[in-house]
Amino acid sequence: MVKILKAHSGRPYAGTRAKMVTPDDNSGEFDTLARNGVRMLAFIWVMVLFCVMGRAQSEGSHTGGAVQKSHENYFDGWSITFSEDLITSEAGLCVVIPCSYTHHDQFKPTSATWLKCEASKRKCNDRDIVFHSKSVVKAQVPFRGRVSLLEPNITQKNCSIIINDLQESDTGSYQFRVEGHQNGQTDGYRFGLKNLLTVTGLRQKPNVNVPPAVTEGQQTTLTCTAPGLCSGTPPNITWTWTKTGHRVPHVTNNVPVFTTESLAGVSQRHGSTLTFTPSPEHHGSEVTCHVTFKGNITAVETVTLNVTYLKMPSISGETTVEEGGTLNVTCDAESSPPSTVMWTLLDYNIGLLEDTQRATLVIPMVTRVHSGR
Repeated sequence: MVKILKAHSGRPYAGTRAKMVTPDDNSGEFDTLARNGVRMLAFIWVMVLFCVMGRAQSEGSHTGGAVQKSHENYFDGWSITFSEDLITSEAGLCVVIPCSYTHHDQFKPTSATWLKCEASKRKCNDRDIVFHSKSVVKAQVPFRGRVSLLEPNITQKNCSIIINDLQESDTGSYQFRVEGHQNGQTDGYRFGLKNLLTVTGLRQKPNVNVPPAVTEGQQTTLTCTAPGLCSGTPPNITWTWTKTGHRVPHVTNNVPVFTTESLAGVSQRHGSTLTFTPSPEHHGSEVTCHVTFKGNITAVETVTLNVTYLKMPSISGETTVEEGGTLNVTCDAESSPPSTVMWTLLDYNIGLLEDTQRATLVIPMVTRVHSGR
């Protein structure tokens, strides 16, 4: 749903000096008022507004409730639009508040300000500034460097911002104010409409990609991609290996590499690649990717490695037996996936036994016929 708010106040008259409105004034109004004759001018303007708003409401009642749309043609073209009423994101990630505005034709914007305060507050004040396009120090310390305009040129009427390195304390109502010049005087407008942002705990997990085939002795690369597509502080990405509850002490040719990929606009994808040479000892081990964002906000994901391997078969037991004795030999062939073990009397091409992984051949009362390979 798109909300549109039109200005609920007129502009100062030309030829008068202006001053900033105090925080106690009504929201959605100009931040400047005329010094000379302000009471009389305000009274006249209120009467004009009363007539205009009454006409707008009357017109809206005939169009199925298009009252706000009717306001678009009044108050000298001032309006603000948020594409979403409620935006939700997660700690450690980033969020974009889409915003656009219009202003009077004679107004020349020079700076933009975003403020954050409680929803119950009619108008945020200067102590609530989280971003100022001309002065970083005007913003609250926790927000400095984390908030930026998607379009730095505010004359484009794009007031969208991105907030990086989100914290749960960033939850609140955000309000936009624009400053500039009109008729040769310093002027500004604080829009009454606010956008509500809710920041929850981090629930998203990294994405760990494992090649479909991991084979003993063949170099393999694992990839871990951090959640979010943010341009803030790059996360710290680390890898750990465990097997049956114990950390794997050594990984052959372990080469982790941090990666950053710039996407469209302000989006960035952060990740890490881990290149190593698998061995049978890696089969069944758990590989965990740890992604830690600013503020010690951590997300983890674990995968289990399946390594294709085959160890050299081994034979145990006595292979030399006296005639009339019992032959008892075992062949072990450890592998993944499991191998088929076959005992065959090659000289006679006779299959004696077939099993998986491990096969024990027992022949009682052996004779000379059993001699050979």
